[in-house]
Amino acid sequence: MMNYMNCARLLVLISSIIIFILTIRDANSDHHYPQYPHFPEERSGHTAFLIANKLYFLGGKNKFAQRTNDFFYLDVSKSFLTSNLSFHDLSYLSITLPPHQRGTASLCGNTSIYFFGGERDLSNKPDSLIYTFNAVSQQWSHPKINGNEPNIRKQLSSTCDSKGQMYLYAGLSDANMGLPLKIYNDINILDTVNLIWNTSDKSVSDFIPEFINGFSATMLKDGIIVYIGGWNNEGYHDMSKIMLYNTNTASWSIMKASGQIPEKRAMHTSVLTKDDRILIWGGENGGLPAKPQLAVLDTHFKWSIPVITGVKNSIEILPYYAHTTTMIDDYMVIAFGLTYDKLHNTEIPSNLIFLLYTPNQDHYEWTFTFIPSDNFLTNFGVPQPPPISSPDDPIDQPAFALDALIVVLFLVGALIGFIAWYLYKYHPEIRRRAGYSLLPTNDFWAREFWGAD
Repeated sequence: MMNYMNCARLLVLISSIIIFILTIRDANSDHHYPQYPHFPEERSGHTAFLIANKLYFLGGKNKFAQRTNDFFYLDVSKSFLTSNLSFHDLSYLSITLPPHQRGTASLCGNTSIYFFGGERDLSNKPDSLIYTFNAVSQQWSHPKINGNEPNIRKQLSSTCDSKGQMYLYAGLSDANMGLPLKIYNDINILDTVNLIWNTSDKSVSDFIPEFINGFSATMLKDGIIVYIGGWNNEGYHDMSKIMLYNTNTASWSIMKASGQIPEKRAMHTSVLTKDDRILIWGGENGGLPAKPQLAVLDTHFKWSIPVITGVKNSIEILPYYAHTTTMIDDYMVIAFGLTYDKLHNTEIPSNLIFLLYTPNQDHYEWTFTFIPSDNFLTNFGVPQPPPISSPDDPIDQPAFALDALIVVLFLVGALIGFIAWYLYKYHPEIRRRAGYSLLPTNDFWAREFWGAD
């Protein structure tokens, strides 16, 4: 029979093993959602998309001019300061995606993002044209899509309507992608419900004969896509000529805008507010930041230049292209991108986030603080991923195995401890045969706990 001292030694050994396992487990406790220490590294040419209460960022070129497949998000379900952001790194989910920049992504439905194209290395192996991310399963995949697949391209904007149709207009390919230079002027439609490629039979060349790139695309609530700005072989597109594509009738038209026409530009971004104002931010003209950086197009296609207050000198460090803008509640979130160094006449990649508060139509404000409204918090509309992934997920198996091992060792240790206590208390002959006692019998705790004489 196992004597008391052997039980005690085994109990100490099991306790040491449990402590060691807990140490390892704590070191990996952020396995699912590890956080960057403060900010992700500088980047440009990335994509951003909002799903429920998470603002996701994907890819882009880092400060070393390397394309990446980084994937991380910012939780916008609670207030935060732009000086103290907490990003959650999900790059272990995107390792199958090629490093890239200047692709495009759209939210189709409430839970799925479709990523298309981008500048990536195509010389070594075949590559998927479309990747999709499901926010519920937290998985990236590259689905098989039927129909006539368009050529891969970059520098285009995509939008998705309420029926799950993703619209991709124009774009280009070049030597940086391992392809000859080609500029496109077509519109391709991805049916994300039935996974079929379609091409619009109404040509934009009837209205805009030149190839246009570097524009922004905004889907209005009535199904009309608004294309603003860009450049072509004759120069920058006139900001007073607004290109419209009606997804309901598959038809193109041009709307003449009025008001304070902003400077021509390309590589800017646009967002849609709750009351259907289109805010454009940034862009370049002749290699310099276009002026003004912010302009607003209302529902009557009238341009205005709003008054902006708040943080002084923010304009000096704000990105002007290769950035992203995302409308979250009443805030336009400007993320990363390239800033202009006037002193050295060069571009500098940014790792910063800026917030523009926009509920007032005539007066906007730079702010450091994001405070979501109650209405925003109650309208996420997307089921959250389960806290514990499927047992088939190889990423979760080590953590599950550690937890199971801890439980088993704890139960074994408890059993051994009980046996040791029982033998020591009710079988004094075992203590006498052992020849010594672990605790002095005149010790108070020995008398109280062990029942020693």
